Amino acid sequence: MAQEETAKTDILADFHIRQRALIEQLKQSPVREVLGVINAAGSGGGTSRGEDFWTLRFTFADWKFKNGELQKRPLTVQKQMSKDQLGAIMKTIKSYDIIEANIRVLEDASNKAQGLLLDIIGKNSSDADLNRVAQQLQEPVTLEDSQFGTFHLNRRINWYEVDTTWNSGDVRLNLALKDSEDPSGAISVARSLWQSQDSWNQRIYEYAVAKLLSPKSASWLQEDESEVTPEQFRNKMKQEAITVYSNGTFEFWFKDGDLFWGHSIMVKGNLTEGPTRADIPG
Repeated sequence: MAQEETAKTDILADFHIRQRALIEQLKQSPVREVLGVINAAGSGGGTSRGEDFWTLRFTFADWKFKNGELQKRPLTVQKQMSKDQLGAIMKTIKSYDIIEANIRVLEDASNKAQGLLLDIIGKNSSDADLNRVAQQLQEPVTLEDSQFGTFHLNRRINWYEVDTTWNSGDVRLNLALKDSEDPSGAISVARSLWQSQDSWNQRIYEYAVAKLLSPKSASWLQEDESEVTPEQFRNKMKQEAITVYSNGTFEFWFKDGDLFWGHSIMVKGNLTEGPTRADIPG
């Protein structure tokens, strides 16, 4: 666990270094008037430990420069501000809104676009192309599968979801995709898991107990709570979701039964190595 925490700290530090470098590049980029459709995720933001400012983030699904051609690629926009300013702006930027804004735009060699927001001019529904995009983004998308039934696309996180059963219990199966990735690879991973449900179910539970029972006893006991046995630990875990990726990776998600005061339990692994990590995120 200590090694994992060190790795997380290193990753976070690297992220902050790259983020600061990006901000400096954006500050040198030209100011453009942009009109775009906010994607399904809407607006969000947050702050990091030790920082005084908060960062607003949103992404245009499709967009255009003023009087320009439609850009069918994401433009990810950010701006640093106070917490109160963040809350106020997030109330005005919603999923599928068409927003006009002044933005410093950076386009790299791979055709990716990043933006530094200067100010929001306002909502603007005058562009026929973007109105059509906004409408299309709200249309339901489904995927039929002979084994699992009808998947529905969750646009906010770009994956397909279906309610199904695992080991005789209800579970949500998620196909996690990258951009316009073909879902057949993720479905194949799910089929492999489902073909050996009993074996995988046992391996996942045993791994979770092996990795998380000791931290539970060391740091997560309630006042006057007795130490939890392996059997009690397993019985408190309630299967909630399984997320699969086309590269063979999977995540099993559980409600913790208050083992970790309401945190989720996640066991990650892949078809080749089996379970490789257990954590209590969120």
